Amino acid sequence: MKIIKIAFYKHSESFFWWIIRWKQSFNYQNKYSKYSHVEIVFDDWLSFSSSERDWWVRFKNIKFKKYHWDFVDVHVTNAEYNKIITFCHKHKWDSYNWLWILLSQALNFNLRSKKHWFCSEIVARALQEINSIWPFTTAFVHPARLACILNNKNFKINEK
Repeated sequence: MKIIKIAFYKHSESFFWWIIRWKQSFNYQNKYSKYSHVEIVFDDWLSFSSSERDWWVRFKNIKFKKYHWDFVDVHVTNAEYNKIITFCHKHKWDSYNWLWILLSQALNFNLRSKKHWFCSEIVARALQEINSIWPFTTAFVHPARLACILNNKNFKINEK
């Protein structure tokens, strides 16, 4: 067995991330609306996500300040770990999904691109690869909804 972590960022370092948190507050007026970004964290704290700062889907070494992040531990088998890491490598260097985040998150259009992702969309899709969460349209997933889904599946969010 291995553990991957899903890391939820609790702050808004940019106006863009502040808008994400504000938009989520209409549906998630509870503790989940505080999240503006999400990453998958593998061994040695190597993270994977899509970021508007980097402009693409990437692996990155992040120095996680524990008070800025909440973590969810996902226990996976070696086969599941290999499956999710293969999915992540397959989509590394895909571009950030500027248009679709506007259309799906702000305007609720059900559009999907196979080579453009935003953070919660790529993380949710990676978790679907190993059946950790049920199939749904990932274009509508934002960090708050993903945290709520994981919490409802009995994954414990470790808040610091």
